Amino acid sequence: MTVKTRSDVDKVMRARRRGDFSSLNRAAAYTRGVFKNTMGTRKKPRPPGQPITSPTRRARRSIMFDVQKVRQVAHIGPSYRRMGRSMMAHEYGMRHHGDKMQRRPTAAPTVQKIAPKIARFWRGSIVN
Repeated sequence: MTVKTRSDVDKVMRARRRGDFSSLNRAAAYTRGVFKNTMGTRKKPRPPGQPITSPTRRARRSIMFDVQKVRQVAHIGPSYRRMGRSMMAHEYGMRHHGDKMQRRPTAAPTVQKIAPKIARFWRGSIVN
């Protein structure tokens, strides 16, 4: 009995790259959505240690994501062009306009919240 096999490594690798990019794009978009939803919109600030609030929703609108196809990297966070250094000052508790901002982390709780769910974006990503 003879068996004939065929190897389509190139085809599989192309499908993997296609699947990786679309999965990474969906995961970044989901992360951005969760990131935005952790921010409040009330007038009073939350206590230190909790995510920031923005009555004008400017902070929420500043959250962007960018996926680089060649490097397979996703960047998710506030746009410097829209918020300047203020989001970084809130996130890490830095000085901003001469005032010491209280630390109000938003990105780290988001990552902890979605970490168990990230793998599902790659499930079934390699298709013919």
